[in-house]
Amino acid sequence: MENSASPLMSGRWVSRYARGLTAVGVFVFVVGVIYGVVGYFEWVGRPREWFLTAMLLVTYVSVCLKGFLAIGLASFLTYALGTRQQPGRIIRITEKVLYVSAGLGVLGFIFSSCFTFHYAGESTTRTALRLGLYGVGSMASALIWVALGLVLRRVLPVIEESRTLV
Repeated sequence: MENSASPLMSGRWVSRYARGLTAVGVFVFVVGVIYGVVGYFEWVGRPREWFLTAMLLVTYVSVCLKGFLAIGLASFLTYALGTRQQPGRIIRITEKVLYVSAGLGVLGFIFSSCFTFHYAGESTTRTALRLGLYGVGSMASALIWVALGLVLRRVLPVIEESRTLV
């Protein structure tokens, strides 16, 4: 039996996957920017609550950051699996983007809570339960983003070190 690498981990497959992930990331980023510009012009001049404006801004930025994270993940894959020899600037920025995404997730929850309680009138048990469940999901997502940022910070030096040993 030969000890060959899995076809899924071959350089060609990783390269194709990374290109596809980069294309999706660029598409999501562009859609986020278009969504923000169209949303801005749609809401210009309309009276609205401050938290509604903040919630829309957080949503626009979050969509753009998701696209950037997809591009960063594609860059990390090509670097970690040996297709690229040096980590790019995008990989180094991705750690910070993960932390910002965590913060925006929590801010999004806070603004949507303000919006929900403002328009719900009275604070019913049903509304509070729904927000509690949404809050648990938001906090879990924030913790996951932070954990991924910490892992990325620790893994990059290990990859660089392993390449110097070979």
